Amino acid sequence: MAGTTHPPDTIARLTETPHECRCGTKALLNEIIRCDECSRRRAEPRRRTLFDADLRVTRIPKGADKFVLGIEVSAFRSIPDEFQRLARPLDLKRTFAPNSLEEQERLLVDPSTAPPRSYG
Repeated sequence: MAGTTHPPDTIARLTETPHECRCGTKALLNEIIRCDECSRRRAEPRRRTLFDADLRVTRIPKGADKFVLGIEVSAFRSIPDEFQRLARPLDLKRTFAPNSLEEQERLLVDPSTAPPRSYG
């Protein structure tokens, strides 16, 4: 939201609460991204994300049990074409599909029959 002069509370209200259309429908606003450079190249503009930059995160000790993170962010850039060609879509439905009921029953332990565990 670097291109706006609205204060953070106004931005939160505009982006996090449903608005009513003149037809009566209530919904969150749709984001419209505009980029003069993309328009000139007749490309579809898209919002940059965390995955468009390289992050270098360093843990810096601050006392006995405290630390801060030092973060460096590279310039935003697109993934080179040779890596785009290597990308394979993941079958997330299969990966995160629930186990069968039989498998869940095998994995679950009845708390009344489970051996005691020490905590702490």
